Amino acid sequence: MNLKGNGNFGDLTLDFGGILDNKDDIAKNMQTRQYGVNVKAGYALNEMLNLNAYINPGYSVTSYTNTNTDINSTILDYGLGMLMNISENLQLTSDLGNVDNWTNSSSSNVNPIWKATAGLMYKPTDRVTLNSNYSMNKIVSGNFQNSINFDSIYNGDEGDFLRNAGVGGGLNYVSDNNGGEVSSGATWKSNVEIFPLINITVDANYNGGYSEKYDYSFAKITSLWNHDFGIELEHDVLENLKYSVGIKLNGYLPEYLANQIKQEYSTSIIYMPQIGWRSLTLNATESFGITKTGNSRDLSSSMGFGTSIPASKFIGTHYDFSWNWINLTTSSPTNNFSHTFGFIINGSKKPMSFGTDYTLQHGSGGIRHTLESNFYYPFTKDLGVRAWLSFSSFKEDGRKKNPFVIGVSSVYLF
Repeated sequence: MNLKGNGNFGDLTLDFGGILDNKDDIAKNMQTRQYGVNVKAGYALNEMLNLNAYINPGYSVTSYTNTNTDINSTILDYGLGMLMNISENLQLTSDLGNVDNWTNSSSSNVNPIWKATAGLMYKPTDRVTLNSNYSMNKIVSGNFQNSINFDSIYNGDEGDFLRNAGVGGGLNYVSDNNGGEVSSGATWKSNVEIFPLINITVDANYNGGYSEKYDYSFAKITSLWNHDFGIELEHDVLENLKYSVGIKLNGYLPEYLANQIKQEYSTSIIYMPQIGWRSLTLNATESFGITKTGNSRDLSSSMGFGTSIPASKFIGTHYDFSWNWINLTTSSPTNNFSHTFGFIINGSKKPMSFGTDYTLQHGSGGIRHTLESNFYYPFTKDLGVRAWLSFSSFKEDGRKKNPFVIGVSSVYLF
């Protein structure tokens, strides 16, 4: 069970929440109970300076029924922070906090953690934003972590050739209590969104990283390179017809292990015809992947089809189908299919809704039935309730299993 709330009292803002969780794992003879509260308060001294404070206590108990033992754990996370508007386009933030842990387990050695962050945001124009951030975490008698991150963002207007663009990166270094290196690394990222022609959008991004850490298997510091590149083109051919094509490439390049190169090619098409008052939707997708690890090569294909048809002005129906095919070099190809049938009912006088989906999956893992329902009803404009149910039936290791989840939540606006 979760509880969330917030409110404003003049210059004081308050955010609070709570959690109550109880889990029984019959297979592992284990029961876990968790309780937690989080409270954050902010106060505006003036237009230039805002102060905030937070405290998040938590408590958990894990009981092992086969040994009649309990492990208790208590955590207290608290801190102070500030936000300073130095000028109209320059903002400074800083936070200082501490995390304390207590446990009755003799096998766990938990030390307090000190943490701090400082950030700077500069907005030279309405379209450009520059951000930088430094953070540190120090475990008492343990590791010391330092991180620096930065990014620059450009947001254009609708109709501009250059709609969005950004570049960024970060550095990370972790040392042990004696000052020796535990790990270090760097990351970088970039993205661009352009409109070369009317009704055509092109998105491209590149993310990369380099890291070093001590590998106990080789008894030395080892390195790793990682590269991700993607590009997608979307074309609105007509008002009710559009398609997209995309390519993704990933390179995972460890120093002492086999390199892994992934390629993914995808395409999709959406058609939304209008028949009288009915607005139908038809969509189809296909994604083909190639993964090369050393001298081996794995292939995968994923195809999907979906349609939604309104039965009336208040009732909508839909059907979705997917097929996944995987050809692993170490085994024969496998096929997995999924069919989903569903409907949703919307209220005519109040914005209430009720929806149900039934999914049938079959393939190498056998047959699986899943039923999911959700319901929302607003009692007033300030109070509403939401409920949901999920039920599955399948066989695993020759045994039939029927897991289910039931949930209820409510929202009240003061």
